[in-house]
Amino acid sequence: MVDSRSRLADVARKWRTTTLIASDRRQSTKDLYAARCRLHIEIGILADIPMSRLTPSHVEEWIVKAGQDGVSPSALRTDYAVLRAVLDTAVRDGVVAKNVTEEVDRPQVPRAEALHLAPEQVAELLEAVSGSRYWLPILLAAVTGMRRGEVLGLRWRDVDLGKGTVAVAGTLVGSGRTLRREQSAKTASSHRTLPIGDDLVSLLRERQIEQNEERTRALNMWNEAGFMFTTQFGRPIDPRLMLLALQNAARELGLPKGTGLHTLRHSAATAMLTSGSHVKLVSAILGHSSASTTANIYGHASDEAQRAVLDALHEKVTENRSSSQR
Repeated sequence: MVDSRSRLADVARKWRTTTLIASDRRQSTKDLYAARCRLHIEIGILADIPMSRLTPSHVEEWIVKAGQDGVSPSALRTDYAVLRAVLDTAVRDGVVAKNVTEEVDRPQVPRAEALHLAPEQVAELLEAVSGSRYWLPILLAAVTGMRRGEVLGLRWRDVDLGKGTVAVAGTLVGSGRTLRREQSAKTASSHRTLPIGDDLVSLLRERQIEQNEERTRALNMWNEAGFMFTTQFGRPIDPRLMLLALQNAARELGLPKGTGLHTLRHSAATAMLTSGSHVKLVSAILGHSSASTTANIYGHASDEAQRAVLDALHEKVTENRSSSQR
């Protein structure tokens, strides 16, 4: 039982073990929030403050201290969201009358340009991993802009090779023993059906044949879960192994530091936008919640696209002007 005299740590612990578990958040979000709550709210300068004495100034001090301790802006923003959820529940349950975080500005995350590769660099990267088991899922990520969890979470039931489409209906999360497929994609807009070309359809048909051969060799050790991309025993691929293969190839090619699987998504988005594709279309392909999300992340691509359009307009106008002067 908690009341206004209870320490924030006790109220947060109750929220973590009851309200959070009962919420409709994705399991990966629950795991993240639980970890951040244990480490940064149930422990620290806010932990022992009675709920009735908690003030906006306490929260601001907590934010400043986190920054001094080296907590990244994105992690601090998550911690703030967790604290706000804890206090929202406290208000709902009558423990306190108001949520003091509402009077504190949410920590900001500085906008950083997303690392992306030029199409020819992506082609080099794909060539470098072509002998790997991870080549085909990496290729699929590169040509569709799908998230790595979406690619590795694909089941054969999600693909229609006759129509040439792939349905994003879930995502693979975790790693090692915690690896699992969540039945829902990241957001409602993440659920989408994407067209794939004939070449990719042929490669997936070859993958089916290869997987059937692996199933035969594995006998009773085969794990029949229906995943498209698997180990030789039918288990889903650990994203860490695919990332390692990509990073090793990127390092050998001298590509920018930080090149990873998400770089392929950024590269696909950038290529689509700079080619003149409408931001709403790119947003739908990527599964963003709104076109503004796409524009905010890939502002550099929009700038390049605008330059290309204006350069073409300038060329057209001056060409007409030159013709009229003849």
